[in-house]
Amino acid sequence: MLTYDFEQQFEIGIQHEQTLDEYFQQSYWIEPASRQEQRQGVDRWFQAPDGSWMSVEYKADMTAGRTGNAFIETTSVDVRDVQGWAYASQADVLAYYVPPRKTIWLICFIELRRYLAEWHQRYPLRQIPNQGYCTEGLLVPLVLLSNIAFEVCCVRESP
Repeated sequence: MLTYDFEQQFEIGIQHEQTLDEYFQQSYWIEPASRQEQRQGVDRWFQAPDGSWMSVEYKADMTAGRTGNAFIETTSVDVRDVQGWAYASQADVLAYYVPPRKTIWLICFIELRRYLAEWHQRYPLRQIPNQGYCTEGLLVPLVLLSNIAFEVCCVRESP
């Protein structure tokens, strides 16, 4: 089984963050989160035209484009029993981006967490090997994200 390369994935993640920032800056004023906020699962702060703010966690999933399943992380580090972002994120909103489909699902974390117990019963749990530990997550059909999202966005390529 292939081991996850954190450094490589980090670089890819930065590229996806730039894509998401470019898309969302059409509708929101965007502020990057502090390092402390990032450790709490907040990547960005969005300010809407009405002045309201929301904290957002970005996730990008290339594999979901092929499989049709989102990886909903339930355990970040199995050997230390560290909760995954589905439980631990302190952000208001999840921006779940599937680059091959050029689609973003905006989901309130409160709404996502309402379904976690049911999803544990219905969908397979998978492990992603890292160096000395595994990350675990549920494989949830993307169509279900559409059902609980408050917005589904299509990212267009820049000219």
